[in-house]
Amino acid sequence: MAGGLLVTVLLVAYLISMKNNAAEIERLAAQLTKSNEDLEREITKRALAVEEIRRLALALATASDGVLITGMDGRISFVNRAAEKMLGYAPGVMLGMNALDIYPESLRETTETTAREIFEATRNEGSWTGEVSFPSKAGEELRVRLSTALMKGDEGHLLGMVGIATDVTERRQL
Repeated sequence: MAGGLLVTVLLVAYLISMKNNAAEIERLAAQLTKSNEDLEREITKRALAVEEIRRLALALATASDGVLITGMDGRISFVNRAAEKMLGYAPGVMLGMNALDIYPESLRETTETTAREIFEATRNEGSWTGEVSFPSKAGEELRVRLSTALMKGDEGHLLGMVGIATDVTERRQL
């Protein structure tokens, strides 16, 4: 009889333990389900952000106006095909160059003065717009309508500058 009582006590203890484990398993399963749902929402949010970045990058790359982005040190970090074509450079050649070095050596002094004035105005005012003449790599004069702006990070620190140039050379010759 004592053996039967011991088996009964052990069986009851086991069942109570299993009931407590089942409740813990249910709690953990609910927590895991919520974490998975939160993770799925975050993944969806990030996928949408990546898609938006791709669309914006494609828009910049294929724009008919020239787009050039530099760091605050003047090094070119992005240039679209329209700007490369306008200035006479092969794809990718301008990346990493200083923006002042893209012009022919023979015209650099005049061009540098104008570029530095635009740089300073942009830095001081946050943006600049006007028509200017710049030489292409081949030395041909281009007349462009140029808009520049500072690019700032989330906390307001300067990331660089963007310039958008529309070639108005032909329009000016009419």
